[in-house]
Amino acid sequence: MSTVAVRPLSSHCVAHEFSSESANMFTPTLRRAAAQASFGPKYYIPRHVGGMSLSTLTQAGTLAGSFGVAAGVFAVFFFGEVPRVRKDILQKIPGLDTYFDRTVAPEDNTGWTVE
Repeated sequence: MSTVAVRPLSSHCVAHEFSSESANMFTPTLRRAAAQASFGPKYYIPRHVGGMSLSTLTQAGTLAGSFGVAAGVFAVFFFGEVPRVRKDILQKIPGLDTYFDRTVAPEDNTGWTVE
């Protein structure tokens, strides 16, 4: 009767074969080149930062900017009637100084002060 000796694989080979390192063994460029067939559709992986591509960042920036402008216009007109804000901040803006000027003409002055 003859016996055949089977040599077991080393633990290093088995551990490396099933580890997560083997999935990340290739660089992304080599992985894309290996996965893309020469006769199939041509595709590319767009650059991204934090999972957001340039077009997504542009859309988000436009949306955030428009909300910021709307909030700023609201704040100007909402706080425009507060005398301290009107004198110290809003009348210092070159185009809005005459718009926020609330002085009363001398002939209409009854002696009462509002501010």
